[in-house]
Amino acid sequence: MDLSDLTSIKPAVEGFTTQESRIDVLINNAGVMFPPDGSRDAQGNDLQMGTNCLGPYLLIRVLWAGSIAVHVGTPNRQGIIIDANGQPEDKGVKANYGQTKVGNVFIARELAKTTAETGVVHAAFNPGNLRTELQRHWTGLDHWIVDKTILYPPIFGAYTELWTSLAPELAPDRSGAYAYPWGRLGALPDGIEESLTHSGISERFLQWCESQTREFI
Repeated sequence: MDLSDLTSIKPAVEGFTTQESRIDVLINNAGVMFPPDGSRDAQGNDLQMGTNCLGPYLLIRVLWAGSIAVHVGTPNRQGIIIDANGQPEDKGVKANYGQTKVGNVFIARELAKTTAETGVVHAAFNPGNLRTELQRHWTGLDHWIVDKTILYPPIFGAYTELWTSLAPELAPDRSGAYAYPWGRLGALPDGIEESLTHSGISERFLQWCESQTREFI
């Protein structure tokens, strides 16, 4: 499937379900970061928002990839700037990436409200700062400094994802939790918690995701 094209999701799911009767864990880890300015998905959305949030939202809802950008790469204290319809505003490539990571935190927490009925545990995770192809479009001095100082081999991200998939601490009563590298529960910034609990921002964002993907189900 191509997460940047919502028309590819349903056929891929149908192909899977013809071969398998169950799925135990799904880690929505595929994503893009800092693509060329103006990049769009097949439906015309910002490429990062389409690939990192809308594609996985339509696919299935289990584990959602956050990032250190949740803490340091968002355009405002609330983590995301949305319009009256819940659509994230275009704040430039780097801020948009941060908004997609916060968007995944919102999706995990909002869908966790359904755990009691569905039995599905949702969680978001920061896989860690990893040296991968994710940075292929990131150039300049800031990237060179980050690459030389805080990036780890990709296998460390697998440690985080496996812990989030398997840890007994993530029982249904902790659905919606946020995991830190390399496998531990962590807190979100206060402003993002406010978006999740008081302002209605996370609910409006989820409603926007639903409106954008409904016709592809």
